[in-house]
Amino acid sequence: MAVRPASTRDLDGPTGRTWDEWLGFFEQGKFATLSHGEIAQRLHDAGVPDWWSQMLTVAYEQHIGRRVPGQNAAGDFSTSVSLTVDGGTATVADRIRTSLNKLNSIDGVAFAKTATASDTPKRSYWRAALADGTKVQIAFEPRADSRTSVNATHDKLDSAVSAERWRAFWKQKLSSFS
Repeated sequence: MAVRPASTRDLDGPTGRTWDEWLGFFEQGKFATLSHGEIAQRLHDAGVPDWWSQMLTVAYEQHIGRRVPGQNAAGDFSTSVSLTVDGGTATVADRIRTSLNKLNSIDGVAFAKTATASDTPKRSYWRAALADGTKVQIAFEPRADSRTSVNATHDKLDSAVSAERWRAFWKQKLSSFS
């Protein structure tokens, strides 16, 4: 599944301008010379709400070829997979953390250091840094009816191809816990 570019449809209502109008605004302000943060800040200063400022910034950066779909402002890629499983959050988190902590590597990539676990009132986490420089975070969040949402995010990937590879891995891995 390829990552789609940011959508530019239906911007009129939320932002007050069409995509073509935004392109004119970007061109007039010479936005192509600005960093991601500077573009988002200028949009925010122009009255665009934060979320829409980020969305417009990403769409514009993709439009001018500064980034490809799935790539963040730092140039890295990430992927994320979610699954909802039966069981309370503490039970599910403990079961999956225990399973992952028995591993010496993730799909052949060694751990750079010992994985960590943490809990907040809203979510529980398992985090690992891998020897290839990538990072994995698995978040556990309670859902209705004694179910738990499990979200695996793999960051600092070097390409869209790598993101797709890890997405397939995490999809299979999470399904093995359901």
